[in-house]
Formats: sequence, C-alpha cells, structure tokens
Amino acid sequence: MSDPARQALRLVAPVVAGVLLVLAALRAYLPADSRALQVLGCLRCPFLAATGVRCPLCGLTTSMALTLRGRLEEALAAHPLGPAVVVLAVGALVYSLVRGKRPAGKRAPERE
Repeated sequence: MSDPARQALRLVAPVVAGVLLVLAALRAYLPADSRALQVLGCLRCPFLAATGVRCPLCGLTTSMALTLRGRLEEALAAHPLGPAVVVLAVGALVYSLVRGKRPAGKRAPERE
C-alpha cells in the first residue's frame, strides 16, 4: 500500500469506527420513538422502505446497540456481525489512539 493511501486509511478508519459506535450508542440508549433517532434515520432502512426487501445490513445497528448494552444473544439474533463490528470499531479506535501518540514519520523502536 502506498504511503498516501496508508495515511488516508489511518485518518478514515478511526472516524468511521467512531461514527459507528456513536450511532449504535444513540440507538441503544435513546427511546425508540426519539426524534433524534428519526432525524438520524436509525429507525427504518431506506432499502427496505423503497423495496420491501431487507438488505444485508438490516439489523446491524440494532445488533451493535444490543452488544453495547451487553445483550449478546439478542445482538446475534438481530445480525450475526454486530458484535464483531463493535469489537473491530473499538479496536480501530484504540489502535489509532495508541498509534497517534508517536510523532508522524517516527517508527517504533526495533527489537533486537
């Protein structure tokens, strides 16, 4: 992977992970009829609304929200990838925070 592409990925990955976790947390802790959820579009899948067919991502936000609440069995029933996405998103955020502590261009010390 080229250097500019690597730098772009380092910037985009934590932002995407953060947005996913914020949306899931909002979905987890706000009431289902909350105006904020309606504005964010968290209540209805646009593909489902347009076609009447569930898309492959239907239930993912619900699954992530249930994972954040610790209801793993229900999360897996809503969408099997939800808990994995939460773990990956948290991992990406932690990695970016740890990685971000080094000055740009500096490599980690090599081990002998």
